[in-house]
Amino acid sequence: MTQAPTPTADTVRRLVRSLLGGSTEPDVRPVAEGVAPDTWWVGTRHVLRLAPDRETAVRGRRELRLRELVRPYLPVALPTSVAHGEWAPGLAY
Repeated sequence: MTQAPTPTADTVRRLVRSLLGGSTEPDVRPVAEGVAPDTWWVGTRHVLRLAPDRETAVRGRRELRLRELVRPYLPVALPTSVAHGEWAPGLAY
């Protein structure tokens, strides 16, 4: 079994640039210091969650599907996903 890559600020910037386009450097920073940087602030409005392993990637995809299914039936706003894909082979964002 191979070790999953650890996301760096440069990795996150490249991913965000590929998703949002533009030539400006996006402001990215980890949400929590010290722990594995799986969740990143992107600017002031967006959060990027990177799955550190395949099991977390599966749970994340399941969460996205569940939110879309229950959204019409809930009286409160739910977070909206603006992009999804893989940041490394088998690891979702």
